[in-house]
Amino acid sequence: MQTNSIEHNTVKSIDDQNRTGATPHGLSIEIHGLGKSFGDRHVLQELDLSIKAGEFIAIVGKSGCGKSTLLRLIAQLDSPSSGQIKWSKSPDQARQQTRIMFQDPRLLPWKSVSSNVALGLGEDDKAVIKKRLKEVGLEDRGHEWPIKLSGGQKQRVALARALAHSPNLLILDEPLGALDALTRLEMQSLIESLWVKEKFTAVLVTHDVSEAIALADRILLLDDGKVTANIPVNLDRPRSKGDAEFANLEKILLGKILNRSKVH
Repeated sequence: MQTNSIEHNTVKSIDDQNRTGATPHGLSIEIHGLGKSFGDRHVLQELDLSIKAGEFIAIVGKSGCGKSTLLRLIAQLDSPSSGQIKWSKSPDQARQQTRIMFQDPRLLPWKSVSSNVALGLGEDDKAVIKKRLKEVGLEDRGHEWPIKLSGGQKQRVALARALAHSPNLLILDEPLGALDALTRLEMQSLIESLWVKEKFTAVLVTHDVSEAIALADRILLLDDGKVTANIPVNLDRPRSKGDAEFANLEKILLGKILNRSKVH
């Protein structure tokens, strides 16, 4: 099996962290020779990857290429068949400092919005809950039930719940995939603003190439269980889809995903 070595790139937005006033507190991650098989099916093969603390990584690729499997391994929801993952903290500490957002917000319908955000927190954390709801624009909806909220509002609650624990690693498994276009853009902006402010490490899986470009410092293209492209996004934030460089990068990425251009 051929090893796919991922060359580490320095990305402008990471270099410019001092201008935001934020110091990265995220987990750094080193992945070496990672493989995952289900029976005779090799989902991930000899994958190597480095993720810096506070970096925002997006993973794109066709359905079935291994994106969500990689996320599950990074989040310690599953074990690799081969290779290893090393975090800047112990595995137990890394697990405790990791939170996940899914496409389904997974709110408990019998609990209020505030109670959903409070899951896993103590009685002394009411100020944290209030702060996080305010950050996502729902400070006046804490008493309501999830059924009263729109899809976008439910994902805002899911984001507040994840960030209430001040995670060092935020895993984003297509959390915006079911939202309408406008709500999706609003959520992208919200996630980006909170990431810039807090500098946790973020790993996003998405089918939306423009979303990956809008949010990520680096974009990884996964194909048949291997990383076939590692592309830095050297665009100033906030990013605009109308920008010529944005459009050009989107064209390049789509070409690689659809195999219209040679992957280097």
